[in-house]
Amino acid sequence: MRRPRVARLLRRVLGGLATWLVVSPASSPPTAAASPGARTPIVLAGNGLGVAHFGAPARSVTGAISAELGSPTGRPPVGCVGGYTQVAWHDLIVQFRHGHFSGYRYWVSGSGSPSASASAVSPKLATAKGISLGSTFAQVKRRYRLTQTGTDFWKSHDGIVFALDSQSYPSPPRSPVYEIKSYGACPAAL
Repeated sequence: MRRPRVARLLRRVLGGLATWLVVSPASSPPTAAASPGARTPIVLAGNGLGVAHFGAPARSVTGAISAELGSPTGRPPVGCVGGYTQVAWHDLIVQFRHGHFSGYRYWVSGSGSPSASASAVSPKLATAKGISLGSTFAQVKRRYRLTQTGTDFWKSHDGIVFALDSQSYPSPPRSPVYEIKSYGACPAAL
């Protein structure tokens, strides 16, 4: 009876190691994904999503994200020229250019107030510093060094763009974040 359990554990370890080898850059040390029972979470970052770094092949990235979030929920049109494709997991849209991971957009879709709609967002994701959709501008400013790149767009020093829902300029501290995306996302982040 122990054999099936050992075989399952071995498959998990080897699967995690295979994902790490394909998705992680060669210079990175092994992560928790390579150890039994541990998985790398999806984290909104300037260099990718935690389980995948920019430049990785589309198939590897889609597999790594699907392992965490389940099957993709769609393939929305990109609206950009130049070899772009997209895969969606509800409100997370992952972009590929010429078959390689090039950006992501995590946003409050649908109508209504972004702050009210953020509670219905799926999947629930955040940056390594705990910022997610619905976080306030004040929270973002406390955790990141920012540069304003548009009226309501702010870029962190590590390449994450935060879009604010604000009816006035400058954006008040209580303005909610309605989109978090990588700087290289298409359409271009401001």
